[in-house]
Amino acid sequence: MSQTQNAVIISDSTDFGRTLMARWQAEREVPAFTLLSAEFWDHTRVVSGDVAVIAPLPRARLEPVLRSLAASGTAAVCASDDPGTWAWARSLHPRALVIPRQDAWADTLVTFCAEVLARVASRNALSRPSAWPRRTSTSPPWGAISWKCVTASTTP
Repeated sequence: MSQTQNAVIISDSTDFGRTLMARWQAEREVPAFTLLSAEFWDHTRVVSGDVAVIAPLPRARLEPVLRSLAASGTAAVCASDDPGTWAWARSLHPRALVIPRQDAWADTLVTFCAEVLARVASRNALSRPSAWPRRTSTSPPWGAISWKCVTASTTP
């Protein structure tokens, strides 16, 4: 990865962000981090992250966060303690990934987020024409084709 990616961690708990960043340091690719509190979330502000990781939040705080992330196209990965929140969160942000906060939750979140970041990097690379393969010859991509017409002779 040539360009540093950004992970936005949205949490009202400092332990959540600290634990997640500490676990992420063990990975080969570590993004830049931005920590935000959901309490002071400004849904009108543009999120400049490749992935947003959202801590378990009450629905009243989670809703504006998910709606603004969906509008901006930012990938969202939510940790949730409540199974009822999973379907509800996906209704607000159809592409959100919801991960149950269970044993080894930090490992699971980092693994999912690393995959999301890899896909974002691939998508970004493909959207740049400079990343497209270049043809080195002037011949068509299928190669030179010569057609030869063969006629049958009826004379002995």
